[in-house]
Parts: sequence; C-alpha cells; structure tokens
Amino acid sequence: MSRHCTTVVGIKLSLRVGPGSARTILDRTVSGRAFRLSFAIGPTLLRKLPLWFLIVSILTTASITSVVFVLPNFLHAKPDIALTSFPSSPTTLAAEPGRGGVASFTLNVRTVNNFTGIVSARIVGPPLGMSAYFDGSQALNPDAIPMGHSENVTVDLTASVSGNFTLTIDFTSGTLIRSISVPIISQGLGVDFNPSPLTISKGSSANTVVTLQSQNGLSGNVTIDTIPNPPPGVSPMAFSPKVVMLPRGGTVQMTLTIQTFSSASSGSATQYFASEIYGSVIAYRSDSFNYVVQ
Repeated sequence: MSRHCTTVVGIKLSLRVGPGSARTILDRTVSGRAFRLSFAIGPTLLRKLPLWFLIVSILTTASITSVVFVLPNFLHAKPDIALTSFPSSPTTLAAEPGRGGVASFTLNVRTVNNFTGIVSARIVGPPLGMSAYFDGSQALNPDAIPMGHSENVTVDLTASVSGNFTLTIDFTSGTLIRSISVPIISQGLGVDFNPSPLTISKGSSANTVVTLQSQNGLSGNVTIDTIPNPPPGVSPMAFSPKVVMLPRGGTVQMTLTIQTFSSASSGSATQYFASEIYGSVIAYRSDSFNYVVQ
C-alpha cells in the first residue's frame, strides 16, 4: 500500500491507495475541536482517476475547510477602546509671554466589543513653549481610569509662544496601546514701540508709535489698560485710539503720549494690552518700554 501526505494551512491530509477501496482523510483541530472529512472511492473509479486529480481534490477540500474554520478566528473582533477629542476642530489658545495663555479640550474614551479593564493615560512630551496636564479637579485619575461604557478626560494647556502644534496622548491597558493626536493653534500678539527708548524733556510731552501685530491668525479688538501707578514724575499715559481692530495676519498702530513733570527721571514703564473677540479676552500681554528724560 502506498501513502501520500501533504500539509496545507496546518491541515494534515492523507491519501491511502491500496487493495480494495481507497480513502482520503482530512483531519483538522480548531479551537480544541477535531474535524474529519472522509471520502470513499471504489476500486474501479480509483483505477480510472489519475493521482494528480486526487491530490488536487484534497487541496481544494483543505482550502474550503480553512475558510470555514480558520478564517473566522482571524476576523473575530477583539475588545478595544475608541478615542475622540472635543471639540473636533483644532483647539485654539492665546500665547502669553512669561505666563502662558490657557485653554482645554476633552478626550472621550469609549469601550468597544465589551472591553473591560483599567486604562492609563499619558501625555507625550508637549512641544517647547507649551505645557499640557490633566485637569486636577477631575475625580478620575488618568493613571488608572476604570472603564465603564465611556469616560471623559480633560486636558489643560498653556502656551508662551505662538505656532501650530500637535499634542499626542497615549492610552494603555496591558498590551493594548491606542493614541490620539490633537491639533493645537497658539495665537499671539506682537508689540513694538518706535522710537524706543523715547527721549523726552522734563515738563514736556512726547509720542511713541505702538505697532500691534497679529501672530498666527489672532484677530479682534485690542484694548489698552491704563497703568494704575505710573512712574514718579510721569502723568497717566494716553493712547489714541484706545481701542483698535486687529485684522487676522495684519498690523495696527496707535499713538502713546507721555507727559512728564520737572521731577521726572529716566526709567521704564509697563503697558498692558488685551485682545478680545465678542467680549471674551483671548490674548493678554504686557510690554515694557524705556524712556529717557533730559
């Protein structure tokens, strides 16, 4: 009796040819269960069939069996988590040199395919000039988030420079790792004094031109806060106009007038600028300029 064996996709096929009837046997174990397909070929038919035909029949049967019993194991969806950021548009904040503007966004963590377990969240190193941290007022601990059907995590941001950034947050649970990248737009307000320093005589007044520049798309009304305590010998400074409209990507100018008394001496003063849209302050900046009294 002769015997021919071949293996396809982990399925062992055996063809036995000998006296009497011949058989082909297909054995396969899937998920702990054994499957066997047997075919009986009479001796008359066996003599008429070429060996290659029998082997092709076995391979065809193996392929069909693989699709029926093996493929579903690969296509079966595993427990997972899905991540979504709110708002869906890029998060915008104002860059404030020295202290940083503040903004926040929310991340929704949702279970998929009956996921259960503890999820940990980690902010991947934020870009230079930006700080990011999980909202400390939340009851959830980002290091160990017990997953129900859905949980929210808030991320707070500060920025001291303007520009476009991407912030990445990793969520892990065992060997499961999922990440989400959130676009951040940091806008700023540039301020320039000309001339600087400003030369002024005692008991007289002088003007300096203040140029405000939109950085990374900042726009809106810019208002001026009067210095509550001007330097000794200097009267409260006057701006004209007091409110200007800063166009997106553009510049706008105003005039600053300084009046001195006979007791004035050279020094510097800090002026505060606030940019707002629809009454909501989105950029706040303080800048110092120098003046020389002769």
